[in-house]
Amino acid sequence: MRRFGGALTIWLERAAPFAAPRVFADAEALRHTENGAFPANQWMENNAGRMCHSLMGLASVVPPSAHEKMARMNVEKAVGAKGGIFLDRHDALASLAEQVFTLGDPVFGPVFGEALFCDLAVRIL
Repeated sequence: MRRFGGALTIWLERAAPFAAPRVFADAEALRHTENGAFPANQWMENNAGRMCHSLMGLASVVPPSAHEKMARMNVEKAVGAKGGIFLDRHDALASLAEQVFTLGDPVFGPVFGEALFCDLAVRIL
């Protein structure tokens, strides 16, 4: 979370709409370090307003061993953005494309949306 939180903070500071794919390579990556849950929760509280304003979508890829448990999480309720929990990065990116980056969207037009979407996919995946 610390690494993702740092990248997310940079995007939030831009105060422009964006979507974020994230990939957890293994079950260990999903675990908080000792006392790590508090800083993560504190970061979420401190950035909730900015996330509601700028984060348009969040798609997380998790390992099969964690998918059943994680898939019960309601991403929209948790972070205020469209998204989901996926087994495959291609499904995660396709979901963001479908839910967030639509051709008729006034914020994410076809050119701007594609460029931002591709940039995020390359940086995080």
